[in-house]
Amino acid sequence: MKETVVKVDHYAAAITNKAGEGARILGALKHGGVNLIALWAYPSKAGKAQLEMIPENGAALVKAAKEAGLAVGKKDRIFCER
Repeated sequence: MKETVVKVDHYAAAITNKAGEGARILGALKHGGVNLIALWAYPSKAGKAQLEMIPENGAALVKAAKEAGLAVGKKDRIFCER
């Protein structure tokens, strides 16, 4: 199988580290029509968790996040294998 490396947009956001918060955010993104290529999350500072997201459409992610009250950091361009 041939490997392909592509440039993608990466966004990060800090959320409250409590039960159900990740589901609330992901539900809002789904409702906004966001399709994620990749997502990973981990605890960070006291009481916070970090979401790392690679969406198919960055503008859709930013719009849906804003509607959900989620502050998303600026876009980073990264490389990934597809």
